[in-house]
Amino acid sequence: MKKSLFFFLIISFVALCVYLFNVFYGEAEKNAIRQLNEQQQIHAQQASQGIGDFFQTWTGILNSFAKMDEIISVDDDGKRLMALFYEAHQEQIRSITRVDERGRILHTVPHNNSAGSDISSQKHMQEILRDHKPVVSDVFRAVQGFDGVALHVPVFKGTAFKGTIAIVIDFESLAKRYLEAIKIGRTGYAWVAGHDGTILYSPVPGLAGKSLFDAFRDYPAILSMGKDMLQGHQGTATYIFDRIADKTVQPVKKYAVFMPIPIVNSFWSIVVASSEDEVLSSLASFRNRLFGVIGLILFGGVLFSIISAKAWLIVAEEKKRRKAEAELRESEQYNRLLFALSPMGLALCRMDGALVDINPAYAAIIGRSVEETLQLTYWDITPRQYAEQEQVQLASLEKNGRYGPYEKEYLHRDGHLVPVRLQGRLIEKEGEQFIWSSVEDISETKKSENALRRNERVLRLFVEHSPAAIAMFDRDMKYIVASRRFLMDYGLGDQDIIGRCHYEVFPEVPERWREIHRRCLAGAVENAEEDPFPRTDGKTDWIRWEIRPWYEAEGETGGIILFSEIITERKKIEETLRLSEEKFRSFVEQSSEGVYLLELTEPIPITMPVEAQIKEIYKGYIAECNDIQARMYGYTRADELKGISLGILHGGVDKPENIEFITSWILSNYRIVNAESAEVDSTGNQIWFSNNIIGIVEKVI
Repeated sequence: MKKSLFFFLIISFVALCVYLFNVFYGEAEKNAIRQLNEQQQIHAQQASQGIGDFFQTWTGILNSFAKMDEIISVDDDGKRLMALFYEAHQEQIRSITRVDERGRILHTVPHNNSAGSDISSQKHMQEILRDHKPVVSDVFRAVQGFDGVALHVPVFKGTAFKGTIAIVIDFESLAKRYLEAIKIGRTGYAWVAGHDGTILYSPVPGLAGKSLFDAFRDYPAILSMGKDMLQGHQGTATYIFDRIADKTVQPVKKYAVFMPIPIVNSFWSIVVASSEDEVLSSLASFRNRLFGVIGLILFGGVLFSIISAKAWLIVAEEKKRRKAEAELRESEQYNRLLFALSPMGLALCRMDGALVDINPAYAAIIGRSVEETLQLTYWDITPRQYAEQEQVQLASLEKNGRYGPYEKEYLHRDGHLVPVRLQGRLIEKEGEQFIWSSVEDISETKKSENALRRNERVLRLFVEHSPAAIAMFDRDMKYIVASRRFLMDYGLGDQDIIGRCHYEVFPEVPERWREIHRRCLAGAVENAEEDPFPRTDGKTDWIRWEIRPWYEAEGETGGIILFSEIITERKKIEETLRLSEEKFRSFVEQSSEGVYLLELTEPIPITMPVEAQIKEIYKGYIAECNDIQARMYGYTRADELKGISLGILHGGVDKPENIEFITSWILSNYRIVNAESAEVDSTGNQIWFSNNIIGIVEKVI
């Protein structure tokens, strides 16, 4: 077994044990969290049920009390009943008060000095005065220094609303009874928030009376839970907090259960939360036992693997030894087979050149059989002209223990020379030194090289004598070949530019052309019909060019080929023609007489019959004219006259006087002076013109 495989198995087994430990422990942790939340939910339900029942019971008691005539009228008997009621329940309530229908205190026990006070502005009083239904106030701080909650029940006389009967409940006593008793391990406790988010009770000092959104603004998870609480929802949550009761600790994860507490006209929300330590402490024993079990399995597995590996290694070594013995027996036959079947010529000879062993490929190179070749020496098949070269290779063999590779020729049986490539080394066999050589017949390679050189010569001749300006470059933009026309066009004369960089020969080549060269070397094909080439002598040549990459046999770009033509003279002719046209146009536009150019749809051969020529002339249209000519036809601008055919301007193609006019025009070889024509203007009125006409005749060669 390989060490890498053994270590892989050990690591895999360890990883499996770690995985199993995490799976088992993770499942146990989930169960512990679920059990913790179930326990917290039971406490929360008990507290919610207890507080809800407390307010429901007291609401029932006060409803019964409110139906008594003495309480309705608040007479002496009623006041005495209120005092007796207070004395009987003073452990749970701090006062009992009768309020009239306008929100004024009629009587209160035990402190009646507030009689006559108007409390109608209080939020819970406004609600009961409006709705005539029982209400519970928010927790408030009484002047006596305790936190209280007021429960008001409406008082009716018949159907008439007569105010309320209310008690003030000691909230601290209520909290001790239902909330302080909730303990989950060492860190679990309960806290309560009102329907508006005010923290009503918390064992953490300083939180009671604050909005949970202010107290926990740095704890997003608690704020998210708080939003659910204010909607009356029930659920579980996980959050991070740094307080456990009255102790400040490092931030710790807490698991919480929250649910609403129904209280008469509203609700509170209770939260029971415990730190992660409660879960981890309950799992400590399980974790230790699980760690021990997994550790034993791991230790046993590793020990078993080591023992198994050693046993396997013993067996493997035995198999390896037997296999080596078998391979050793077969190796000589195998090597002999490779020797015989190798396409490369192989030879073993003594230091004096006597051939000891050769394969068929070696004998085939010189056109002989193996047996026949073994009768020869190395020197019998080596031409004399290679004697000096052979001595150099023998010196290398003596110095370095190897020779070649190098090329030479062997003498074939039929007398012709066979090009070969040789290399070899010294080997020792039974105390004697031999030369082991490999020989490759490179006849086909030489033929290919000769063909390539011949093709290169043909290509070079083709390019050099091409009538076009052609240059061929390598990847470094060095000239490989250039045509004589290229040298002549670019004023290089008889310079030898082969091997020189194009940018050395023409340093004025602009950067934009160099970028084009780089793109074409990358495989692009680019061209331009006309492109300016500013020269170092100050003149500018105009060039039409095309650049293509050329490729080597392996498919890689070998360089680029530039085809170019200097068109500077053509550009000069075009510029002269343009200036001439501008002068002609200026003459036409500035002439004081009407001038127009009649464009024929196609050239008219002068040998065409007159009638046919007349038809073609009538198809012609005004291609150019000046404004004076346009005004003669009743138009304001020359553009309005352009494009109108002569047939329309003559008012038709069958007027005898115009047929005669055009016929005389044709017969005069398209030159006529002061010839009159009857034509129509833009409104259809007939007008007469005196015409001087010159035809533009093209000679066809």
